[in-house]
Amino acid sequence: MVSNSEQSTASPGLLASSDSAQNTSIWENLTASKPCIWLSKSALVSKCTHKMYLSTIQTLGEFANFEHPMPSSFSEIVKSLTTESTAKESMRTGLIFYNGVVVKRAPLDEPLNMLFVRHHTKVPVPGVLGIGPDYFIMDEIQGKQLVWDDTCDKDKVLAQLRDYLAQVHALKATDLGNHERVCRVYHGRDFEGKCETLQDFHKLCVSKVTPRISQPFKEHLEISLGSSYDINFCHGDLALENILVDSDSNITAIIGWEHAGFYPEYWDYVRILRTNIWKTDWPNRMREVMRPYDALSYVHRILEMFSRSRK
Repeated sequence: MVSNSEQSTASPGLLASSDSAQNTSIWENLTASKPCIWLSKSALVSKCTHKMYLSTIQTLGEFANFEHPMPSSFSEIVKSLTTESTAKESMRTGLIFYNGVVVKRAPLDEPLNMLFVRHHTKVPVPGVLGIGPDYFIMDEIQGKQLVWDDTCDKDKVLAQLRDYLAQVHALKATDLGNHERVCRVYHGRDFEGKCETLQDFHKLCVSKVTPRISQPFKEHLEISLGSSYDINFCHGDLALENILVDSDSNITAIIGWEHAGFYPEYWDYVRILRTNIWKTDWPNRMREVMRPYDALSYVHRILEMFSRSRK
């Protein structure tokens, strides 16, 4: 586990070359015969068109050079697993836990977002040890998924979450989207597009509304989304399962950063009400954590109801 104090002084999540020798054993049972495909700093820079991501990656140290060749894909790692049941479970979940690290099948978005957050904040995020073509390797963090009931100290969790989200939302930009300036919206199913302006983003949000809805009403929905917001960094998927806590209700990590990026300031509030069911007071108590945008939440709910993805 990487502590907050280490995050503020060490290279943010990258494995320093001096540490590589003690970590090469990680790969002894996970390596394949194919050549290593391991993204370097220069490769990451070439994949970033968003100015904020680019400037961050350029300040990071290099990835370590491991003695053992790295697997060329997540499926290659799974092939090295000893039992068929373990392999099937890993393919289903996209996760492998091994010797203190986690291998996760994921696009580049997630590890880059984690590196970005670790570099700019003190939010507890697993350290990124390296990035492959369709997977990355991170520290395994001790903790369990947050359960919102009387077994946790709710006030304590909310106070920590308020602090961490304030740090995340303090990161501002002019460009929208992820490292490639791609915005992703989730109305029944994922869809995406490049957005130069806030108006472009709102047009994207309305773009999947069923043709059965009249054009004047579509225009009304777009207008209802507003036209003037700060562009903040947002997590985009603050579900309970993406918050890990210990037995004393301390947040040990916030995970699941694949949907993160620069979005309108209301985005995390809208998304948190969509990613958590209303069986507890969790959604209502989010008003204590971040500025509420209830009207916008209702507009996005309408957009989801009338999305083309809905039958």
